[in-house]
Amino acid sequence: MTTKSNKQPGYILLLTIMILSISTIVVTQIFFQARLYNSFIPLVLEKEKARQLALSGVSIAIAQLSLHDAHFEKQKDQKLGKLEEKKDAAKDGIEHAKNLLRTVLSVQGRWQTFILKHDVDGIDAQLSVCITCEDGKLNVNSFYDFEKHEFKKIAQASPEELFKQLGEASKPFTGNKNMFEPIQDFLKKQQDPLVDVTQLLQGKALEEFKEHLFYIPSKELLATEQDSKEEKTEEKKPKIFLADLFTISTDSYRINPWVLSSSLQLLFKIKPREVVNEKDFEKEIDELVDKVSIDKISWQKDWDTYLKPLYKIDFESLPKELIPFLSTKFEPRQFSVLCYGKVGRITQKLLVLLERTATGEGESFSMKKIYWL
Repeated sequence: MTTKSNKQPGYILLLTIMILSISTIVVTQIFFQARLYNSFIPLVLEKEKARQLALSGVSIAIAQLSLHDAHFEKQKDQKLGKLEEKKDAAKDGIEHAKNLLRTVLSVQGRWQTFILKHDVDGIDAQLSVCITCEDGKLNVNSFYDFEKHEFKKIAQASPEELFKQLGEASKPFTGNKNMFEPIQDFLKKQQDPLVDVTQLLQGKALEEFKEHLFYIPSKELLATEQDSKEEKTEEKKPKIFLADLFTISTDSYRINPWVLSSSLQLLFKIKPREVVNEKDFEKEIDELVDKVSIDKISWQKDWDTYLKPLYKIDFESLPKELIPFLSTKFEPRQFSVLCYGKVGRITQKLLVLLERTATGEGESFSMKKIYWL
């Protein structure tokens, strides 16, 4: 009797193993993509919320600088003679300038932090805003002649001598390097006025300032508790910032000492002011502004009365090269607003240049430039 063997190829088992392997790979890939999606999407949402929050800090700055007083309001029903109207307008102008001075001195170069809670504000977040005035910086375009490639001739003032003095003063903050010499070399090669202060970073001479371009207050209010503990044990060295020294936004070569930038204060050997008690500081500012004759200032006579309490330095101790550049008018028009918005794990940083103008209807603010940092 002959037995016939049934030999079938094992392709079904092999095919089954291949299908299972491919399915395992597909399911694993889907799992990793879903896991990545679930962790990435919340970060994207937090980032967008933080961006919107940082932008809202500009509105806070505008609200603080607007003042909303009677100086810029139309008084339709007033029936005054021309002489009385002029006197009233002058009085309102002085009062407005003093109110603006009070506001600027209170916020200049300092963090203002707003803690937002979900049950009150609809979101758990933190917003920090720092306002600085461009009038307290050196306007590069106003004292350099780009056609003749030399400093402009200014009566009783020498931009070249001021540059030399600041160059020597900058050495302790720049590894014993004179940072103003490469700036002067750059200006000699420049054919046109600067359109942005960041142009000064061209070349390698000021490369280190790429990390110290825009001013950041020394007290970091968005730091974690651990960071604040480390800050207490480790003393931070004062820093100067390129865009805190120079500007192209103002229309004068003069510097307003009321709003002297933090970086220039360091170069002029003025120690940064530390506010220990907020109420005492506000009271000091109020008392100072109340006694200021803002339309009749002579710094040679009034520096020690008005600014010595703020800067802890008398008029005789100021560099002689600086004195001709001090402005006696207080008409700030350009402001920098630094905003940090923090939502969850994400912090978005923004710097906006604001221009303030007066119109018949009131004050107008426009954003000239926006930098996402």
